[in-house]
Amino acid sequence: MFGLLAACGGGGGDTEPQQTTNQLQQSTNNPSNTATTPIVSCRLGQINMNGVCRSAENVCTADAEKIWVRGFLDDTYLWYDEIKDVKPADYTTSRHYFDALLVKDKDRFSYTMSKEEAEGFFESGLQLSYGILWAYDQDNYLRVRFVEPNSMAAKSGIVRGDYVASLNNQEINTLSFEQIEQLLKPQPLVQLSIKLLDVGKGYYKTAVLTGQNLVTSPVPYYHVLTNNNNVQDKVGYLLFNDHIATATDKLLEAVSYFKQQQISDLVLDLRFNSGGYIYVANELAAMIGGNKTAGKLFKHYVYNKKYSTDYEYFETKSYPSNQTLPYLNLNRLFVLTTKETCSASETIINALSPFMQVIRIGETTCGKPYGMSGTNNCDTAYFAINFKGENAFGQSVPTIGYAPTCLAYETLSDALGSPQEGLLANALYYRENNTCFVNNSLQSVKMANSTLIRPLVKPQWQRNMIILGDKK
Repeated sequence: MFGLLAACGGGGGDTEPQQTTNQLQQSTNNPSNTATTPIVSCRLGQINMNGVCRSAENVCTADAEKIWVRGFLDDTYLWYDEIKDVKPADYTTSRHYFDALLVKDKDRFSYTMSKEEAEGFFESGLQLSYGILWAYDQDNYLRVRFVEPNSMAAKSGIVRGDYVASLNNQEINTLSFEQIEQLLKPQPLVQLSIKLLDVGKGYYKTAVLTGQNLVTSPVPYYHVLTNNNNVQDKVGYLLFNDHIATATDKLLEAVSYFKQQQISDLVLDLRFNSGGYIYVANELAAMIGGNKTAGKLFKHYVYNKKYSTDYEYFETKSYPSNQTLPYLNLNRLFVLTTKETCSASETIINALSPFMQVIRIGETTCGKPYGMSGTNNCDTAYFAINFKGENAFGQSVPTIGYAPTCLAYETLSDALGSPQEGLLANALYYRENNTCFVNNSLQSVKMANSTLIRPLVKPQWQRNMIILGDKK
């Protein structure tokens, strides 16, 4: 069962017929109607069943699902009063109708997906994947950006930084960007034959990958870096990729290790993290802030005018295990960011900023101060923006994103977590010098910027900040 807020349905239960001029209600064909059914008009989100207006929730016909969608958006959508009605008959499915109703000049984040797919990913990390994230480097070469641990790709010896030479026996330089992206899009049980150049070892290698339901790791790596000049000066590095239910235990494990090692600073790598459950962001932020944030406001939720605002405070226990959170009690936090750092990840930055210094190394983040409560109806999960978040100072994530404290880029030839990798190297430089690195010929080439021209990003639906019903 997908653990998100239940649908309000735009008005549930049975009601007396209501008069409305709404276009949707005027154009609805109720499958339950017969020639003798009284002609009545119902509220948004309701259908006429033998003269009685009833909620369309989980009435799984094409017309009833569209009626439910319109009522759902009218009830909870942040911009419900700016929706422009369109004819439901012009759209073949409720998903297409939902998309047509969105206020696109303000909302680039609401989406739908199958209920099964949503439950699989947000609860366990299950998704159809080859286990690789890709990017074009500054010379427009397609390269491997990240390899999921325990994936078929990892077992085949593919590593970060590999150059792609051919896909399905087609030389990469003969294919268009569109053809490449289509080939790299995983399909169930469809094989991808790939030839790669391993620059570090200086030879070509081949692998055959199959699109598979892969359980991804939300916390693939964490370790401690020691200052060669002072072995007691330790820096924790934590790669955090997804705010999903399985992240909590791994984050507890990582933070407990950092606490045991008595780290002086933490570098939180959110370069791939586009969001997810907000309670996970709260737990991690609370562990980082420790006594500085205990009992303080984590987030102020601003809903549409039909609902009152709500408040959430920094957690002291994990969900759902109710384990006491370990505190790092740090004075500052280094965060590695890219354009894919979004939503719940930006919330960590936003929530901690009133209480500690948050130093951002990398690129400007995606700019999403909004969130949603996932709601299921029939076989579809609907994620419609229904709140804007603010921190203890009343500040929201800027819609243009958080600009970096220091602009920096990845170096794909270096492993994630390596002190020589571009983003981490810049964070460590700032830590030592209290200023951003300025490139010059006297400095190590490893510190030079290596711009990613165009990363092949995660799906749009992973850019989110979701309230879990039990945690609201």
